[in-house]
Amino acid sequence: MNTDNQTSEVVAAREFERRAIALHEWFCNATGQNLPWSMAWRFRWEAWLAAGYNGVALRRVILYLRREISAGRRNYGSLKLINLLNVETFESDLGLVDMKKSGKFDVDVKLPAAPEKV
Repeated sequence: MNTDNQTSEVVAAREFERRAIALHEWFCNATGQNLPWSMAWRFRWEAWLAAGYNGVALRRVILYLRREISAGRRNYGSLKLINLLNVETFESDLGLVDMKKSGKFDVDVKLPAAPEKV
């Protein structure tokens, strides 16, 4: 590997870590949780960011979860960072946010029949 590639990889890694730390600090401030930065959190943020998520999506999911908690439909554990950084869980919660926003979450909307045989 040449020096230019190594330099660009180092710059990219530093930029990634800067984003992860900024999101981690934002999350702690926004939720009142005090979670010191560690390599374990860095690895979780890395996987979450690599999946294509960002601060805008995180904020949308947190707002949705707060509303759901207030309505008694979710528990406080859903706001634990370890749960939010689980890519599969986050993807599901973000899907619910989008579904609710699109109006497909309405219980009065008719649901088409599911296929019986595949």
